[in-house]
Amino acid sequence: MAKKKEVSMDVVLKRLDEHDQRFDRLEKKLGDHDRRFDKIDAKFDKIDAKFDKIDAKFDEVLTGIDKIVGEMEKSREDRIFSVAKDREQDGKIENLDKRGRELETSKA
Repeated sequence: MAKKKEVSMDVVLKRLDEHDQRFDRLEKKLGDHDRRFDKIDAKFDKIDAKFDKIDAKFDEVLTGIDKIVGEMEKSREDRIFSVAKDREQDGKIENLDKRGRELETSKA
């Protein structure tokens, strides 16, 4: 059988202290990273606020454009009805001219 190595209590405590120091250094590094992430998060929050303002302005622009498009659609409909009414009146005028010529030729 293999002999077990006896380790003195001083060696064990020394190793535990070394590990404790390593953990302390790791905790410090993690804390540094946390602070860096907090700074980055703050920057992202500022950027998000700017995007929110841009979105609000963009919504205002789109609302304005919607109003303009609505007015243009109404204007287009008015032009269509106007052209149709003009054609109808042109037909009536031609009909009256034709009837007037017929009357003139029948009287002559």
